[in-house]
Amino acid sequence: LYVALFALVGALIVLTMGRQPRYFLGEVVASPIVPRVPFVHEDVKATDLAREEARKNQPDAYVANREFYGDLRDRLVDLPAVLAEYEKVEQVPRELRYPLKITAGTLRALRDRFQNDQDAATRQRNFDEWKQITAAFARAVFNVAILAPDSYPPETVIVIDVEMPEIDAGRARMQRLYRSAFYKLEDRERIAKVLTNEAAAHFGAELAPTIAAAVLQSLAPTYAFSEEATRDAKEAAAARVPPVERRYEPGNVLVRAGEKLAQPQLDLLQREWEAYEETLALHYRLLRWASVFGVVLLIGVGLWGYIWSYNYKVVRNPVRGAALVTLLLLMQFLAVWLTNWQPEILYATALLPTILATVILAIVYDQRFALAVGAFHTALVMLTLS
Repeated sequence: LYVALFALVGALIVLTMGRQPRYFLGEVVASPIVPRVPFVHEDVKATDLAREEARKNQPDAYVANREFYGDLRDRLVDLPAVLAEYEKVEQVPRELRYPLKITAGTLRALRDRFQNDQDAATRQRNFDEWKQITAAFARAVFNVAILAPDSYPPETVIVIDVEMPEIDAGRARMQRLYRSAFYKLEDRERIAKVLTNEAAAHFGAELAPTIAAAVLQSLAPTYAFSEEATRDAKEAAAARVPPVERRYEPGNVLVRAGEKLAQPQLDLLQREWEAYEETLALHYRLLRWASVFGVVLLIGVGLWGYIWSYNYKVVRNPVRGAALVTLLLLMQFLAVWLTNWQPEILYATALLPTILATVILAIVYDQRFALAVGAFHTALVMLTLS
């Protein structure tokens, strides 16, 4: 029973924890390592270069000036109320009339839209319609990329974030604009023409000069450079680049002799081992499992044959036998776990558990028995760690 338990658990530790390939970070390989089977693996260096190129090609991101958008919309919504008390253009104060280019046609167009004799429901309906037109015009203004001189981009193409809180329900829309679509903030004459045309399309020809003047009076950049949005856009562009994969054939050199192993090489060797394992037929796997079990069984038979011959009291006492099996298997597990954790100090991680087991057995029994059992345990650890 002890031999069967020892062989079964010991073989299970070898097969599950004694994984390959057994290389460690910083190891200098003595001979070239070549693949046994063809396999495909990510070329980390090529992938990094491709993603870095994607970051470079991704234009800077400019985000909408929400404060200006809100101020613009509110000013235009309040405009009819500001001019409602004036029937003639002469009544409008000069400080209001000339900057806003108010004419008799301006007042007439507003009176036609908001008649004093309208009932409350009609006035509310007209006011709601005015708010909708104002919102549409504000959106049209933000289709014009007005930029401050210090943030005017040198790039030919740029990404503009035209997110508006209530317009797009919190979803950012990205638009790629060419340099010809930009307007510098100080280029007011060009901007005035664009605003006048948009105002005429939304409010009519009579109100267009006043609406355009109202915008120009508090004109601000519609977009500003955003370092955070630019960083996110560049990282998103890099993330869209698929891994660059390379096919390796038997005979290709994976790691040259004398080369110091870094993490990319360890990943490459691990992938080669996995590819090799995938090619193994089921009968070969079963044969390998059986051979591992057979070797551990031989070690167990030799160990318990020695115990039967020279320390029979362990065989007679079930507790002693169970404790001995548990100690040896626990030290085998500890040797593998420590080696997988710190493979660069293989000699220490492999030897210390065996030495610990030998010391414990020397204390409990005697030195000769401890050294003999330690020899069998050494063979077991060597098998487990390949």
